[in-house]
Amino acid sequence: MRQGDYEGALAAAEIAVAMSPNLALAQGTLGETLIFSGRPREGLAAVETSIRLDPHDPESANRLNNLAAGLYFSLEYEAA
Repeated sequence: MRQGDYEGALAAAEIAVAMSPNLALAQGTLGETLIFSGRPREGLAAVETSIRLDPHDPESANRLNNLAAGLYFSLEYEAA
């Protein structure tokens, strides 16, 4: 994803979620990819699931940043 291959990243993240839907890292990666590839509403749901699955994840700061970005891209400025 960070190299601009959103389709490839999305495919890999969807496979990871299909293999292990309760893996917070997979949900967070799916959410981040969706948010930054133009589908922020769907991405917000995945990021929220990631946070719910592992609230003490070392990546939690990144997840909260993704939530703010997803809300901003969804034009929910006050919530962001």
